[in-house]
Amino acid sequence: MNELPNNPDTSNMGGPVVPPEGYATPAPAGVPDSRRVGGLLQKPQNVAILALAVLLALQTWSTHSRFNRLREDVARTLQKDNASNAETAQAVRDMQEAAKELQVKVGVLENRQTEAQSQQAALEQMYQDVSKNRDDWALSEIEQVLSTASQQLQLAGNVQGALIALQNADRSLSRSDKPQFITIRRAIARDIDKLKALPSVDQSGIALRLDNVISQIDALPLLSDEKPAEPIAPSRVNARVAGAGKAASAPAPEETSLGRRMTDTWRNWSHEMWDDIRQLIRVRTVDNPDALMLSPSESYFVRENLKLRLLNARLALLSRNEGTFRDDINTAQQMLVKYFDANARSTQAAQALLRQVQANNVTIDVPDLSESLNAVRNYKSKS
Repeated sequence: MNELPNNPDTSNMGGPVVPPEGYATPAPAGVPDSRRVGGLLQKPQNVAILALAVLLALQTWSTHSRFNRLREDVARTLQKDNASNAETAQAVRDMQEAAKELQVKVGVLENRQTEAQSQQAALEQMYQDVSKNRDDWALSEIEQVLSTASQQLQLAGNVQGALIALQNADRSLSRSDKPQFITIRRAIARDIDKLKALPSVDQSGIALRLDNVISQIDALPLLSDEKPAEPIAPSRVNARVAGAGKAASAPAPEETSLGRRMTDTWRNWSHEMWDDIRQLIRVRTVDNPDALMLSPSESYFVRENLKLRLLNARLALLSRNEGTFRDDINTAQQMLVKYFDANARSTQAAQALLRQVQANNVTIDVPDLSESLNAVRNYKSKS
């Protein structure tokens, strides 16, 4: 819309005043408004201005409508956001509470884990202590067994007992399956080889022979014992047998004379009388006449002394005292020859058993088990 010229004085200068272009000349008084509006609409500028105003109005209304819709959308979005924020806040609170509960549970689990770890450490320590104590007990038991076996080996020469003790000790160590026991097992293996290389002594067989002789002593005949009557003389028995054979083979002779019968009767009677006299008187050759003069009580003590000698020899055999063993066997043999009937079969059998016993070697040089014992003791001192 054009403005009026700034210099008003130019309008008063001669001629009529022409309004500028686009200036609306006010309608004269008494002209209706419709004419005035129509006049205004006849001008393109006014139409453009009116269209522009309408467009601005429409644009304003559209913008206002859009703004209202936008505001409503924003409000709804804000409501949704608020609700979402509330839900999120609730979820956050729930998560926080769950996190607190989890922290409490984690703390409880950590405490339990700590307790479990401490218990596991205590159990491991206890297992180590028990294992160590078990090994110590096993080694102490093995040491005691080996010490006892060594004493029996040195005192009684019990090679088989010592060998069994070493084998049991090696078997006990093999169950542990620990490399630390290899040194001990090697020492035990060397001692086992030494014992197996020793010559065997049949102590049981020798002891049984001695027991057999001891059991026969009461039945052995003494020189002082009474002897039963000797059998009929061989000459008379042979004569009777020969006569009976001739009588059976020869034909029946004629009846013998009275003198012949008396002669045969006298001969038979004289032979029988001579056999009876021979049974009453016997001649024996004895080196020790005192053996024939033993009374029954002295005979009892002779037998008991012989038993004591053989029992003492048996003890010497078990204790490997060869000197005492041989002295007692020699004394027993001398007593058998001195006081007992050497011609009796029982006496000869007893003497043969004693000779067999005397021929055996009852002592051997046995090794000791010091190597195995030292290996066990060294391991115990280091552990």
